[in-house]
Amino acid sequence: LYLSTISPVPLAQINAAAAAAPGSTWYVTGEPNVNWVDPSSSVAYHDTYAAIKAADPTAKITSPSILNFDFTCIGCGGYMSGHTWLDTYISSYKAIYNTNPPVDYWAIAVYPIIWDAGQLPTVRSDIVIDQMTAYRAYLDAMPSEVGKPIVMTEFGLHWGFDEITFDGSTCSGAYPQGTY
Repeated sequence: LYLSTISPVPLAQINAAAAAAPGSTWYVTGEPNVNWVDPSSSVAYHDTYAAIKAADPTAKITSPSILNFDFTCIGCGGYMSGHTWLDTYISSYKAIYNTNPPVDYWAIAVYPIIWDAGQLPTVRSDIVIDQMTAYRAYLDAMPSEVGKPIVMTEFGLHWGFDEITFDGSTCSGAYPQGTY
């Protein structure tokens, strides 16, 4: 079950979803480091986690799913790294609750985001492997998180062509050229 935000979710909505699909995995927000979700929003996550577990103790709940870990992008405007977002989020949670955020699965979306025409196509498995390896090491450095499962919520290659043309607006204004 997907929650697009870690802002407070109405309890009736959580209860209805939990009753309709007991034992589900709850995916609580995607790419907060890109979507500018305040990493100190740990109270909202805590309250959402508690409400889900109260409605369905068998539910499994993901951490917010960061986009990449240390890698952000090449040839784009940039965004906060998942590593930086998590550091702030976890320290904020610990400051309030004196423990790491409760999660059943740590979550990450992994993409080699490259908009530099000289580095196309974006078939870069090394970036994906590096992100997963660094994320695992980061979690395993915290005694309470050693070996805790990681869910890759998304994975893909943004550009399979060896050339690109932009219409001048944003990365969404990209058009394929060359060989696929």
